[in-house]
Amino acid sequence: MEDKKININVEGTELVIREGKAPEIEVERAVSIEGNFETIAQYMEKRDFDHKKAHLVTNRKQLFARLVINPDSARKEAMITGEIKKNKEMDVFQINTSSALRINALRLLASRYKYIFKNNDNSKMIDFLKKVNVQRNIIMKNENDRKGNIDMQIKQTLDTDNILNKIQLCMPVFENGEKITFDVDIIIDCDDSGMMFYFESSELIVMEQEMIDKMFDELLERTPEDIVIAYN
Repeated sequence: MEDKKININVEGTELVIREGKAPEIEVERAVSIEGNFETIAQYMEKRDFDHKKAHLVTNRKQLFARLVINPDSARKEAMITGEIKKNKEMDVFQINTSSALRINALRLLASRYKYIFKNNDNSKMIDFLKKVNVQRNIIMKNENDRKGNIDMQIKQTLDTDNILNKIQLCMPVFENGEKITFDVDIIIDCDDSGMMFYFESSELIVMEQEMIDKMFDELLERTPEDIVIAYN
């Protein structure tokens, strides 16, 4: 009896048995792509797929959108996800957060990121911090007090003098975005560990939301009409 070669291939839920030197079966595999909203838009414009077997999920709170194609097929499904990510330099400044910056951190910020400050505000910031140290030394010489009380007196002096309570910054809010210029208020507080500085900007809050809405609206405008859109 002649020996026969049998090829057995298990592909997904399908078992294929072929006799002889059968060619390998090419199986479609799920596609997963991550990028930004432009990634989704270009995929819809440059790839050929059945729009009636696709849907677009948008989530303005979590700042992402996802194009899902052939969701009923594990082998043919494609997911293209786009996220709106904050510019990392925004995190350094801790604007509109509950996190405070101490004197040394603020000094490093003004020195390392001087290209972000407008109107030479980084130099003003450094001069401002020098004045803080001068005030601290004067009070420490005149009074034998606890550190927390010293910083409180410095804060009261600075509040009275209205020294550097506002700066102007220029940088992208989101990754790959255009630079924008906005005002930032400096809020001074202190605790037992020393002085604290908070950056707050109501102008930035408005501008951020306008940019988010614009990016979502532009993506929806570039979405073919026969693709179902799910709003979250």
